[in-house]
Amino acid sequence: MARCSILLAIWRPRWITLCAVATTPNIAIWSIARWSGGGIKRLVERALPEEYAKNEAYVEECVAQFRRYYVDNIDLHTVPYEGMCDLLRKLQERGVQLAVASNKFQHGTDRLVAKFFSDIEFVAIEGNREGAPLKPDPHVVLNIIKDRDIALDRVVMVGDSGIDIRTAKAAGIASIGVAWGFRFAEELYQAGADVVVSTMAELEAEVL
Repeated sequence: MARCSILLAIWRPRWITLCAVATTPNIAIWSIARWSGGGIKRLVERALPEEYAKNEAYVEECVAQFRRYYVDNIDLHTVPYEGMCDLLRKLQERGVQLAVASNKFQHGTDRLVAKFFSDIEFVAIEGNREGAPLKPDPHVVLNIIKDRDIALDRVVMVGDSGIDIRTAKAAGIASIGVAWGFRFAEELYQAGADVVVSTMAELEAEVL
């Protein structure tokens, strides 16, 4: 029976730039990291001062400015996690079907995959599309699985946040949390990860 891995924690933004119309106080990089993962709008809402975050029209303008900047610069300071390209190739050689499910907007997801993983034949590359629910809603993940006609017990989701783990649980599939992303192991365990790994070697041992 075919096996499918849905991979999420595969690239690393070295810096995060938040462009908004409002002047925001200096923000620590790890604060921004904790806000990420829920899509652009949630990131902007969390970054804005409370009085601005309550203004829907203002938030939408900030999102529009962020998106314009991000589209042009999404791959400027982003690189794959060390060892990820090699692991993806090994999985592909073993016949494992690979998919990407991201809350990042679709164009950005496609652009990053094309730049860094052009030799990987993903069976699906799913980013955020208008009208589609964001993770932890399992809609996108379940659609990927349904389209490939793969049993749920043959699928594992790899992610670096509680959102990813909760998505896997909602979809009824196994999950592996990686502790090298934007969250710490504690969050992954609390979200219910079946396994948490701290190195690429540990991840390879789990999925190969």
